[in-house]
Amino acid sequence: MILGDAVTGKDDHDSLALPTGPISVFAVTDDPDALHDRAVGAGARIIRGLRDEEYGARGFSAADPENNIWSFATWHGED
Repeated sequence: MILGDAVTGKDDHDSLALPTGPISVFAVTDDPDALHDRAVGAGARIIRGLRDEEYGARGFSAADPENNIWSFATWHGED
């Protein structure tokens, strides 16, 4: 999987060419508070603030310069 700018020109990624556009990524973290603080300190555009969810997770979401949505939260799976 490649996450980043659209690939232009002829190279090994031509066979993986997909339309460009925003995506949504979910990443698990054990410390969403520290990650949130780092993101804010780096100037991230927070689109869903740090919060506790009713199902037990804690996290937040941010948009990158290409409007991809990155959600970070705790998640310990199902029992």
